[in-house]
Parts: sequence; C-alpha cells; structure tokens
Amino acid sequence: MNHAALAEALTGRQRWGSYESCSEDGPTACRTCPVQQRRLARLGDLPWPPDVPVLLARTTPRTPTPGMLFADPAHGRSTVELFGWRDSRPIATTGWEEILNSPSMHISWRWIHAGREAFWIVRDRPTADVVSVDEQHGAATRHELRSRHSSSRLAVMTCHGACAHNTGHLEQFAADLAVHAAPSTEPDEFPESLPGVPLLRFSNEGTRTVLNRERSRDYPASTVHITWDVPGGDSAAAALVAHAVRLTCLCI
Repeated sequence: MNHAALAEALTGRQRWGSYESCSEDGPTACRTCPVQQRRLARLGDLPWPPDVPVLLARTTPRTPTPGMLFADPAHGRSTVELFGWRDSRPIATTGWEEILNSPSMHISWRWIHAGREAFWIVRDRPTADVVSVDEQHGAATRHELRSRHSSSRLAVMTCHGACAHNTGHLEQFAADLAVHAAPSTEPDEFPESLPGVPLLRFSNEGTRTVLNRERSRDYPASTVHITWDVPGGDSAAAALVAHAVRLTCLCI
C-alpha cells in the first residue's frame, strides 16, 4: 500500500470484486459499522499517542532479505514512522493497515521528504463535546470556541471574507485546545507554510495569529484572525496545525 491507495480507501468510494462502494454515510459511519468493528478486533488500529493532535507520517521501506533466491515478500512494502509535528525522532511505528483500520482518520496531501513519502494524520477526537458560538459582524464571521466542561473560552476566530469552517472543524479545533486552561497573551510561533497543506499561510500580528487562505475551487480567499485564551506554546501550535490539515485534507 502507498499514500494514493490509502487516500482512496479512506474516501469510502473504493470497490472490490462484485462489492459496490460503501452505501452508508461516508467514512464517518465507519466507527459504528459492525464489519469495521470485527476487523478492528482482529487486526487492531493505530495506537494514537495521548494529547497529540497531529502526527507526521514518513514511510520506511522494508529491507529485502539478503541472499533471497526468489522474490522477497518485503520488496515494495514499507512501514510508517510517526512523529510529533516538530519532533526529530519517531514516537511510534505502525503499518498501513493500522492507519486504514482507524475510524475517523484524515490524511493530508503527500510530499517527498529525504526520498520518502510523508503526510500528516489527524483524527476526530471522540470527546469533541465543545460549543462553538457564531456571530455575524458585517463582512466578518466571529467564532468563539469554548469548553463545555468548564465554560472557559479557548480562542476567538474572526473570518474576514469567505468562512471555510464548518461546525465539525471548529469542534475538533476546540477539543484539541481544551487541554489548556490559563490565559496567555504570547503569540505562538508558526512556520509560514506547511508541506502537504496547500493554499494556507501563517503569520502573526501582535498577539494574534493570522491564517490566510488562498482562493480555491470551493471557497473564495479569506483571512482568519485568531486571538488565544489558552497558553501559547507547542501544544497550541500543534492544535492549529491539526486544524489546518483538517481544512485541506484529502478525506473528510
């Protein structure tokens, strides 16, 4: 398996033999599908590290067995190393089937890093029980992200131009941020852009983070200002990276 085959399999469009594509409500129905549950019980899924909103996946080809007379079963196969978004050492190693078997998984576009396929992986948190409040202010749309458990505000997002967010995007972003509690006025440091995440650019304006989205086939151009009520640092940055991946991922 490779990235292209994984992306196609995660869409729910694939067919096999006389079997048609999944007739249920797309990939989101996988978590309650009895066939999927039996497969998970037999083969297992991706062991997601706790409190990590986004993973960087890089393929590692399996080494062929020296001296093999016939075709080596390892030829053309690979495992997947998983990194935190800023980590230089892998925190886990998994296989393609484990990623495929994991319900509510989303992957980014791929790129080549040091001769290997690389892509981002995010998941839908099962505890995305947060509240998003939308308010219209002229040409801008204001989203307040709050934790349902503590009612504390996590961040305010103001979209100028077209708003490319849906409720699911905002709930998952807030769930990733909800591990924080105390307010902070320090801006987070983000790269200007991320590989595998097209059309998005990051910058800072004072204490706000700015997310610029270029015009695409589905959405006009927009600018999003994010004011943080959670502590700055790598955890908040990782949550924003995960949000950016969800906005542009291949599988929804």
